[in-house]
Amino acid sequence: MRSANPLLGDLAAALVFSSLALYQLIADALLFQLGIPYTSAGGSLLVKLHPGTWVGLLAFVVALAAHGNPVAVLAAALRRHPPLGLWLGAIVFLLGYSIARYGPSGAAFLIDTLIMPAVTAVTLLALAPQRRATAFRLVIGLMLFNAAMALVETARHEHFVLYTVGGIEPHEDLFRATALTGHPLNGALVTGTLAPLLLTLRIPAGARALLLGYVVLALLAYGGRTSFLLTLLFLGGYLALTAAVKLTRGRFTYAQITGGSVVVLLGIGLLVAVVMGAGLGERIFTKLKVDDSAEVRARIWSVFGLMSEQQLIAGASPAEIAHFIFQLALQDPLETIENFWINMYLQFGAIGFLPFVAAMVGLLRWLWRLAPGPARVSILIFVVVSSSNNSLSAKGSMLTTVVAALVCHASRRRDRRLERRRARRTAAEPGEAAPAGAAGVLPDRCAARPQAFG
Repeated sequence: MRSANPLLGDLAAALVFSSLALYQLIADALLFQLGIPYTSAGGSLLVKLHPGTWVGLLAFVVALAAHGNPVAVLAAALRRHPPLGLWLGAIVFLLGYSIARYGPSGAAFLIDTLIMPAVTAVTLLALAPQRRATAFRLVIGLMLFNAAMALVETARHEHFVLYTVGGIEPHEDLFRATALTGHPLNGALVTGTLAPLLLTLRIPAGARALLLGYVVLALLAYGGRTSFLLTLLFLGGYLALTAAVKLTRGRFTYAQITGGSVVVLLGIGLLVAVVMGAGLGERIFTKLKVDDSAEVRARIWSVFGLMSEQQLIAGASPAEIAHFIFQLALQDPLETIENFWINMYLQFGAIGFLPFVAAMVGLLRWLWRLAPGPARVSILIFVVVSSSNNSLSAKGSMLTTVVAALVCHASRRRDRRLERRRARRTAAEPGEAAPAGAAGVLPDRCAARPQAFG
């Protein structure tokens, strides 16, 4: 989308880039170490929202103002992308419901974790396509940067930022890297989810294979079993299916089949050698069984038997939820209810949970239709892995990062299709040049789908 005010458009782009960077570089653990009560009790609203949220909200306002009346532009954007409006409406309802019942305490996560993904999506949709391509490269680059830090941490057995949970440093038998993500599971979730999008980079196939191997090593360093196993399962399955389809259609020569098989086997052997030599993934490989962590995840489902009829309908207060955690014999904050679906139901009951699920389904369907292929693998990984922890019911930026990457990827994909069409049109009519701005008016076979355009 072209800005009516290019200067404001450039400012909005710089601000949203900064917001995405802050989300991936400044975690709650770092804020705690700096003495900022971001996740602890006390403090003003100013410190209860992440720095990336404040910058992102400013980017949102500037991006809308760059196109005219911000309210009218926002209304037009939500009409064009109804699932974003449904998501924003549902989360704003939950925010108002939470404040009305329990006060403002504990409601900030709804802004940081759940409102900002839609705000960031609208902001990116208001930018020019080349800006979205830059945002995509930024998100992927920061993920790879954190992956490098995770590998360095594992080699040194020392965190760059003190690893804390609820202000307490956990004592774990086996080291897990955190990089700048604040928690091993946060790093593993973002890394595993964005890994399939590496397949869309315009780089040689060998370089993409090296990046995928690098990401696998990072997942081992983070030590997240679910993220590691599901990323291998979904991504490996997608690659195998893609190769099988191309093979049946005769797109591979004999030399490519034999040479590719040798390269894959050598690559797997090299990866195994690196893992064994560096001692990566010790926690994953030694705990591929039902342990205390898995037992806790199974035990938390019994919380529904502790709830009264009123709590099942209207939700439980923070004090009541804390009592449930005590009754389940969980050692809060090191052990808690590691399932964001259960957490959301506990907090809001059926009154809030049903609108939340409806909005989540709409958002995921919208993202699913934006771009097929690797992006859909990313969505599957994110949904399944995030369901095994409380990443979406506590303060975090993982959903914002993933939504931003998927929206920007869809824009890149559509631009590539338009480039190919212009190239074919130019080849068919060598005497005629493509008109200026044709990218915005060429017919699109997928026009009925939600597009990564504002």
